[in-house]
Amino acid sequence: MASTSRRSTSGSYSSGNVTGEHFCKCGLRALLQVSNSIANPGRKYYACPVRRCGWFRWAGQTF
Repeated sequence: MASTSRRSTSGSYSSGNVTGEHFCKCGLRALLQVSNSIANPGRKYYACPVRRCGWFRWAGQTF
């Protein structure tokens, strides 16, 4: 059986995350996406790749 490594964070990215990667509550690497909503057209955000946990952060948002 293969072992899978997962990271879990609550959205707080301290100096321990030197790569700048974002991880959702599921422990999956969050994907950078672009909003096409009327309120935020073209605004970049990170979200859970499977939309299971509902994790979401605007790109460039400080924590």
